[in-house]
Amino acid sequence: MNDKALIREIESTYSNIAGLAIQKNGELLYEHYYNGYQDSDTIHIWSVTKSIFSILIGIAIDRGYIRSVDQAVLEFFPNYSIKRGEKTIQRITLKNILTMTASYKYKHEPYTKVYGSEDWTKAALDLLGGKGKIGDFKYSTVGAQILSGVLQNAT
Repeated sequence: MNDKALIREIESTYSNIAGLAIQKNGELLYEHYYNGYQDSDTIHIWSVTKSIFSILIGIAIDRGYIRSVDQAVLEFFPNYSIKRGEKTIQRITLKNILTMTASYKYKHEPYTKVYGSEDWTKAALDLLGGKGKIGDFKYSTVGAQILSGVLQNAT
């Protein structure tokens, strides 16, 4: 597909794309912005962030910083104080966070509670667990913050 065909395809089919940059071996091969966006704009990219965290967890496993995605999340937070009566958080694994099958203590994500706190990772961990069933899909962006803490502590 040539540049003009690519631009036509994006503009006619993908109204939510802000921009596309293609780089190979350090050389910028293509860069274009759409729908009024410019290279200096900031945008919400949580779904991309979750994909990048998956890659980084894989690299950490490959390099021996993390043994397996089957490790319990709390192994990476030895100083975290589990809330009294909590029986679920102890069984949540990295795989549960990566596949969005961890249980959380909310119906709707409390963004301001996490991102308005002094310690985003602790605030996200405080929401993990509860009475939900581990293994059921639950979309979560705060899981990315937990993975950030995992990588920080593991490496």
